[in-house]
Amino acid sequence: MTRPGRFETGSRAGPFVATEKSLSALTEDGYEIRGNLGTALILQKAASVYSCQIPPDPDSLGFKPYFVCAELQELPRDATAETETGPASQTKN
Repeated sequence: MTRPGRFETGSRAGPFVATEKSLSALTEDGYEIRGNLGTALILQKAASVYSCQIPPDPDSLGFKPYFVCAELQELPRDATAETETGPASQTKN
């Protein structure tokens, strides 16, 4: 089952953040399909990377008629650890 809001603009799934950009807009802007990651297409232009996939439609038990594209916005490891376990503990040496 799909998590609520997973495909909404601004939502984060791992290192990717959903955008309003479409697959066709990205390819017109010079992004190239470089491969796939699971069911998502990976698009790249220089150092910029997007993941585009068709979101499921739970009402019809099928898929929506469009792609949702998410931009790679990786967080530093320190920030990731802090959000998963709370603030990092401070130790005195």
